[in-house]
Amino acid sequence: MPRLIDPDRWPLALAAYTFAGAILGALLPTLQTTAARIGIRPGLGAFACINLFMPLVAVAVAFAYPRFWTAWLGAILMTAALILARLCIANPNPLTWTLPFLAKSIHPILVIAWLGYAIVGTGTVAVASNWRRVDRPDPARYCECGYPLYALTRPRCPECGTILDARRVVQSPPPDRTISKS
Repeated sequence: MPRLIDPDRWPLALAAYTFAGAILGALLPTLQTTAARIGIRPGLGAFACINLFMPLVAVAVAFAYPRFWTAWLGAILMTAALILARLCIANPNPLTWTLPFLAKSIHPILVIAWLGYAIVGTGTVAVASNWRRVDRPDPARYCECGYPLYALTRPRCPECGTILDARRVVQSPPPDRTISKS
């Protein structure tokens, strides 16, 4: 049976996407400078950030919280946070941002990149759903901590120690439930 993930953790997943995008956006100039210092093209620092680190974040967070809608929204938030961090580094006063400044500062590839991150995250969710599923345990067959309540020798959860009603302890394993993955 797949490991169950608490459905109330979606804000943490979206915050992880956003935080990672902001951090990578802030680190992008450093990556470009480091690439230039070691004798390679500065564009390779941006390439590593956009084509390596951002997809890795999409995979990691989508695996940790496998829901399709969070993978798509997270990809948008991650890209928007990266763009916003880059804009704040280029000009820290948002009141002075003009349309030409925005057009010059936001590379078109970043606008499209979110789609790639969403697709990578969606693929990860599809694969991870074999091992991890966002759902609450059935309270009739599982303890509050998620431990299965079948074949116990006494009415006490061996994982968290909760004293159980003897009627909740069942002898057969839980049936495999089919749950929507969205």
